[in-house]
Amino acid sequence: MSKLREVVQNHRYDDEIEQIGASAKETDQATHAAIFALARHPERGGSIVGTDLFIWPVYIGGREYVIYYVFNDDEVELISIYPSDPS
Repeated sequence: MSKLREVVQNHRYDDEIEQIGASAKETDQATHAAIFALARHPERGGSIVGTDLFIWPVYIGGREYVIYYVFNDDEVELISIYPSDPS
C-alpha cells in the first residue's frame, strides 16, 4: 500500500464548498470520500497538462463537481471545487 499523505483543505476550497447548495451532510460525505482516496493514491486523479494541478470528480446533491488539488510525497492540498458543468 502507498504511504498515506496528509490532506489539507485551503481557505478557498472551504469557502467554495460552503457555497454549494447541498446539505452539510452531502458536502461532508463527498469531501471525506475524496480525502480517503487522495490520501492513498492522489496520482490516480486527472492531471491538467502544463500545470501541477490534478482533478478528482465527486457527486454532491446529484451534481458532478471537480476538486482541484496538488500533491507531493507528504501532502495533498485541496485547492478548489467547481461544478463540472457550470450551467
